[in-house]
Amino acid sequence: IFKTITKNMEQLKKEIKTYLHVEEYDKENDIYIGTKSWDYGGPRGMFGGQVAAQTMAAAMLSVEPEYHIHSMHLHFLLGGKREEPIYFHVERTRDGRSFASRTVNAKQDGKIIYTMICSFQKPEDSPTTHQYSMPQVYGPEDKQTYEFFSSLKNEKDKRHFKTNYKEIFGEHKFVSKVAIPVDEKLRDSFKSINLVQKNGNSGTPNIVPPYILYWFKMDEDLSNTTQQLSFLFLGIFSDFWLDDTNAFPYMNGYNEDKIEITMTVSLDHSLWFHRPFRVDDWILFELDSPRLASGRGFLSGRYYSKDGTLLASMTQENLFRTRVLADDAITKFKFIKPPIQNDRSLDKTNLKSKF
Repeated sequence: IFKTITKNMEQLKKEIKTYLHVEEYDKENDIYIGTKSWDYGGPRGMFGGQVAAQTMAAAMLSVEPEYHIHSMHLHFLLGGKREEPIYFHVERTRDGRSFASRTVNAKQDGKIIYTMICSFQKPEDSPTTHQYSMPQVYGPEDKQTYEFFSSLKNEKDKRHFKTNYKEIFGEHKFVSKVAIPVDEKLRDSFKSINLVQKNGNSGTPNIVPPYILYWFKMDEDLSNTTQQLSFLFLGIFSDFWLDDTNAFPYMNGYNEDKIEITMTVSLDHSLWFHRPFRVDDWILFELDSPRLASGRGFLSGRYYSKDGTLLASMTQENLFRTRVLADDAITKFKFIKPPIQNDRSLDKTNLKSKF
């Protein structure tokens, strides 16, 4: 057992150093160092996904690898400096037979810039299980998805729906694309994201709900890497598309150019891992913003495998300050939930494309 643990830990250390740029700094005092930051996101501090993943990585390096992380809760306290290393101070809060807990304070210049509590569990089987159904969408490589993209005429729509590529830390390839709903009404609302009014100039204002669906994956082979690395990559991805989703009702459709976002920054972030998965397989991300008030937006997201298994869940609260520029701007909404229908009786094989 000891040799297996040591071998797995050595592989995990190597992966975390290679992909996350976190390594041991002071073994005796459980201090780890982040040697590289990703120059991504807004001008205020570090990208929150990097913060989440690197802090989780430091915690993982202090736990025997048969314990897998199942939850993390992160509070952003100060904006980090991208040009300086981060020192992760890990407190071994508890080591039990089934669970282990860690508290991590990330520091720069001797100041705590964010803090995380995370929990690990030894894998166990359960005779009982349940979940809600995955939203009904076409697969990322289904012909209906390509037909939808090819049907777009508006240049704004083409830019919004185009397949997107990123390089994590400037090194590792990530690909994403908007998921196309099977439900025709919702699909049409996705397609009209840039319309000012519905049904022409005489129609009602087109308000875009705070809701998105995305397919994504790492665009490289990670089959020989540990499960923990996939968890860490999801930590990075869990901060994608959040500000955009909060902003949809205010920055797109009828309200375009009528409301200005003056400041947005993450306040706290949580992530729960329900099942093992690989991030080099396609994952569906469903995200909504149930509430925006007092200058704070609350977001709730769910991650599904292509076969419909709920893999992970996330929440975030962020600062979302705005200024109204036009007298006719619409600023208060109450949306119907859920925006997508999950009709289990619907047979996808009998659906026809209507693009």
